Formats: sequence, structure tokens, C-alpha cells
Amino acid sequence: MSRAVLRLALWMAMPGISACALNGAPAPEPDRNATPVIARVAANRPWTETALTVHIGEQLFFTATGEIHWAATDARSGPDGVGGVRGWHVGRGGLVGRVGAGGEPFDIGSRTAPFPDKHPRPPHHAHPPPPITAPGDGALFLGFERFLPGDNQGSYEVTIRPARR
Repeated sequence: MSRAVLRLALWMAMPGISACALNGAPAPEPDRNATPVIARVAANRPWTETALTVHIGEQLFFTATGEIHWAATDARSGPDGVGGVRGWHVGRGGLVGRVGAGGEPFDIGSRTAPFPDKHPRPPHHAHPPPPITAPGDGALFLGFERFLPGDNQGSYEVTIRPARR
């Protein structure tokens, strides 16, 4: 699956989640009873294995904090990346994931605050970040949008929780 198709699928899933809450069905929530997986994603390597195996269709909640200094461009970025827009897309240096060593990357970003409404007309309502649905089976890796090798500094701390069933 191409990255553009995966972004579109993730974007299209968001309105459905909001609609669930409006239709009386509960919106997915993190399972607070599950032990979270906490991964440190260092800026000196393109991908970090999380020690978490995911399965296609599994819903996961992510939150990420931290800051990276990219030596090649002398820029700093948080998990949403340089030029990234929370809830819309991750910019250069932002947090991405993939399933398996050769999996197609998908956007994650910070996901720590409500997403802005994507509807073009008012009223606009922010909504909590929805879960990300695993696109395949395998080990979950975390990395950076358009990784730049060099003497990079910093890291992101990422907390991953499954959705409550």
C-alpha cells in the first residue's frame, strides 16, 4: 500500500470515529488497564524496534513528546515535525511508524492534544486523537519522516496503548 493511500485511509477513518460517538456507540478509548509500551526513539538511527508485535486491524493509541535537533539542517522538531500540522500530516523529522522491517511508513505525530476539526464548515469541534489501526502483522518500528543522517541530538518518548475492547 502506498504511503499516500495509507494517509488517506487514516484520514478517512477519523470522521467515522467521531460519528460513532454521535450515533450513540462509544468512541474507542485507550485501555487504561493494559501495561503501556514506552519506547525511546533516538535521532541517531532511522528506525527503532518497539518490542511490540501488532496484528492487522489492531487499534493502538500513541502519545509522543520530546525534541530532535537535526544537524544537517540545523533545525529542531517535535513529534509533529517541521511544518507538520497536528491531526493532518507529519512534517520532516516527525514521528512515523511501520509494521515489519520493510513495511510502508504511516504518520503518527505527537497525538497529545485534541485534533482540529477537518470539516470545512462551522461549527468546528476539536476531537481526541483517534487510534491508529495496524496495517499489517509484525514488529512495530518507530522512526522519522524523511530521516537525515548526521550528528543528530535528542529523542522522542512514545507511549503506546491498545484500544479498550
